[in-house]
Amino acid sequence: NVVALNLQVNHPPEVMDLNVSSPKGTGPSWNQRGYVKVEFTYRDLDGEGPDYLTGLVVETNESVDLVTAGSDPVTGLDVGHGFVVPMGHSTILIETSDGQTAVNLTIDVNINFEITVYGLDEGRDDEGYLQFEVEVLEPWEGTIFVEVLMLLVEPGSDPLDQEVWGNAIHTSAVQDGTEWSVDSSPVPIGDYDIWIVVQDDRLVSALYIEEDITFSDLSEDEGNDGNLVLMVALITGLLLLVLVVVLSWKARERAMASRAEEDHDHEIISEQDPMEEEQ
Repeated sequence: NVVALNLQVNHPPEVMDLNVSSPKGTGPSWNQRGYVKVEFTYRDLDGEGPDYLTGLVVETNESVDLVTAGSDPVTGLDVGHGFVVPMGHSTILIETSDGQTAVNLTIDVNINFEITVYGLDEGRDDEGYLQFEVEVLEPWEGTIFVEVLMLLVEPGSDPLDQEVWGNAIHTSAVQDGTEWSVDSSPVPIGDYDIWIVVQDDRLVSALYIEEDITFSDLSEDEGNDGNLVLMVALITGLLLLVLVVVLSWKARERAMASRAEEDHDHEIISEQDPMEEEQ
């Protein structure tokens, strides 16, 4: 007896031609997120479509069905999807199966943008301008600053509170060499937390917080400065007057001493011996 066996070897599905776009941000926002587009080709040499094909953002547990209709699985099914990811490091997990063999693909995404700011603690000048410097902490995949904003909020405000962003005082900063300058003269007097928000060319934003900065009345500040200048001028004038009086007194003493010496010499000449005069 002859037994014919028809053995078919299963070809596992393939995820190939992977392309991951550069991450983009959502701009200055209380709940900023990143955006990454993932494209790849699903291929199965047995011609079997995917039993499932999903994408998962591990950090947020957000999953999406990526199954697509169209081309022959043997030649490849083109798949593309834009994933919303958190700032910092995140992982996108692509999972698929042809019903017999499961295939997983892990994609690491890093969106790094952190800053530190110097000079805010020096306060604003007499004209109401705040000047500060922004330093980027590496690594950073951006290239330039597109926008720098100053937000004034109530002390202790939560950056994740949407209402705080809506109620904050927003002012754009202007670059001046290595420094950034903000006109804060219209700002009401009071205590604030200062938020510096910097957006780069990827629309990714970084936030720096300086706590408990006091804004006083500029007119009062200028008046105090004016009084100080007047006081310094008066003291300087008084010192000059004292110096002139002292110099005049010294000069008078020297003149009186010189005259007394001349009178003394004259008396000595007048009192010489008369016999010496006759001789």
